[in-house]
Amino acid sequence: MAVRWRVNGIYKADAETIYNEITSLGEQFTPNDVVNLAMDENTALHPLFEWDDTKAASKYRESQARSIICNIVVQNDVETEEGNEKVFVRAIVNTNERTKTYQTIERTVTRKDDYTLLLAAALRELKAFKKKYAALSSDLSWLFEGIDKIAI
Repeated sequence: MAVRWRVNGIYKADAETIYNEITSLGEQFTPNDVVNLAMDENTALHPLFEWDDTKAASKYRESQARSIICNIVVQNDVETEEGNEKVFVRAIVNTNERTKTYQTIERTVTRKDDYTLLLAAALRELKAFKKKYAALSSDLSWLFEGIDKIAI
């Protein structure tokens, strides 16, 4: 089994070393277990964490803000064969993954460039879903075929 980072360059550490340290915790572990292990300055995990409590608190609040932003939804009524169905979509979307900027879905769908970027992100997420679950079950082959047919 080859161990690597999903995205190269995010962490300045060898993925296999980090994997071995984390799995040394046993068959099951929690994120808190990993943090506790990383407190040891002799681990490869240690430098991957922010240990300055002031900076860490600020980063945590930013993470909370992202969670809040991503959990606001708007309700749309969609006509289906069974009648009207309530569909909930994110009210605020990430319009630039590099700069992590957000805007309302209403603004995004009315701006051609932003809408194209949103559709491209949706397609990337579908392809990632396919890649993630392709090895697990052939029961989803019909769905994967549909994903393959989508073109933007």
